[in-house]
Amino acid sequence: EKGLDLGDEGLLIRVAPDAEWITGDPRASNAMPGRAMRNWRSFSITADSTELVELVAHSVEQAKTLPPKK
Repeated sequence: EKGLDLGDEGLLIRVAPDAEWITGDPRASNAMPGRAMRNWRSFSITADSTELVELVAHSVEQAKTLPPKK
């Protein structure tokens, strides 16, 4: 199930467990397009990062483009 949680450990974005990286995702060179996203645990940034808003927005947009769980 897709969703967002903001808790003590930071922002968690849940995606379908069988979701795969999109070919155009800039991280695909590391994750390989088509590789299951569940193989990636998390990424973290510092709370005072000036890029926090952009990173959260990017993460949400990535989650929105994932296909629905089958």
